[in-house]
Amino acid sequence: MPDQHDDRYARTSEWLKAVEGLWSEPRFSFEGQLYRTDKAINEPKPVRKPVVYAGGESEGGQAP
Repeated sequence: MPDQHDDRYARTSEWLKAVEGLWSEPRFSFEGQLYRTDKAINEPKPVRKPVVYAGGESEGGQAP
């Protein structure tokens, strides 16, 4: 059964927290419900924070 809208938005939100940490921290640890890292290294870092677009038609998808 496909994910419900709210489940997909929650997964995307958690993924963004993990990726933003990898983009900004020298070593990044994260433990969410779906994603985990332990002192992960992501090099080289982006020169500036990339723009990530995600959205949908539902109320949750349109919320900032």
